[in-house]
Amino acid sequence: QENAKLTSTEYGTLMHSVMEHIDHKNANDLGSVKEEIKRLLTRDIIKKEDEKRINLNNVLSFFHSDIGERLKQAKSVYKELPFSRFINAERIYKEAQNEKIITQGIIDLLFIDESDKLVLVDYKTDNTSSVKTIKERYSIQISLYREAAEEILKRKVNESYIYLLSVGKIISV
Repeated sequence: QENAKLTSTEYGTLMHSVMEHIDHKNANDLGSVKEEIKRLLTRDIIKKEDEKRINLNNVLSFFHSDIGERLKQAKSVYKELPFSRFINAERIYKEAQNEKIITQGIIDLLFIDESDKLVLVDYKTDNTSSVKTIKERYSIQISLYREAAEEILKRKVNESYIYLLSVGKIISV
């Protein structure tokens, strides 16, 4: 991989694009993931120079995980689901009393599995595998995403996860 040539933001954008557009039902082995990447190239979703920057093993690792296998059997799948909503400002800014702010985000992956559970997954490209660090860094964001998903789909989110694309690790949040 030549990730050094990309900023962390560019690498994050690339990997999110791959995970959004890859056909999860076809991501069964390294060969099929490579074929999916070629399909993304022909559709101009990713650039030729970015092909070698994608960590195929970590992409495959997600689809081989319990979450990835459940995704393949899902009843409904929502990718890159945008939202905007008002929240109490003190949730983010402790000093802001009785004020509202608008939050916007994009939920990377939301699916209803075979047992009717609503599962939320957020992809991250952080270079740490520390569960404690990741949970501290993203717990508020995941909480806001869960609330938004519940508001959009009018049902409870049963499980939420962060998938670390740079190290191939799933963290329950």
